[in-house]
Formats: sequence, C-alpha cells, structure tokens
Amino acid sequence: MQKQSITLKIVALSLLTVVFPLLAQEPKPTCNHCSATYIPKSELDAYTKRAIENKLVDQQVRSVDWGRHK
Repeated sequence: MQKQSITLKIVALSLLTVVFPLLAQEPKPTCNHCSATYIPKSELDAYTKRAIENKLVDQQVRSVDWGRHK
C-alpha cells in the first residue's frame, strides 16, 4: 500500500514538472498580422491632461479607423 502511495506521489510530481512549464509559455496573439497604429506619448499625455481637466478620467482611449485620408 505504501508503494502505491509513493508511486502516486512520483507520478503527480512528474506531471506537475511537465505541466507548469507549458502553462508558463508566452501567450499567443489572437491574430498573427493584426494592424496596429503607433500613438506617440505626447498625444497620450495630451489626452490624459484634457481628460483630467474635463473630469473624464474613467474614459478609455478610443481608436477609430478612418480609412485612407490625407
């Protein structure tokens, strides 16, 4: 009976040794070639300043796709 207990503990530890590194892998993006837009820090700072002045600090920064424009 004690051999079964020891064997069960060894199997459990072996599984944990394999499973934890797999769970710690980098998350994969939901898409490989998602488009992105660079927003400079100065623009974000200006948005934050304006939001604080207008007491809108719980608002999210929104991104709108305007398509091609000049």
